[in-house]
Amino acid sequence: MTQLLYKLGLGLAIALIVCLFPMPYGYYILVRFAAMIIFGCMAYCYYKEGKMPLCISAGSLALLFQPLVKITLDRETWNFVDVAVALALILQWYRYHKQSKRQS
Repeated sequence: MTQLLYKLGLGLAIALIVCLFPMPYGYYILVRFAAMIIFGCMAYCYYKEGKMPLCISAGSLALLFQPLVKITLDRETWNFVDVAVALALILQWYRYHKQSKRQS
């Protein structure tokens, strides 16, 4: 996966954490669009690399966050999902960052 996608994932993680605070409704829709696009690109990259479990996970997250056909979850459930996904993205970025330093 490209370095840009890891950086975008880190930015998305921050945006998901901000979703825990009261924000205008448009912010949540914008984050959902961004998440859908980023996770869709991640799924494609994982598919090209032959990492099918990660491809399916990223594709599933793209479907969960897509704003066109909304999946209605209560606020507490969305908060849990946002934090869990943000932590996973931060961990993924950290592993990539650590690995790229080792190779240098």
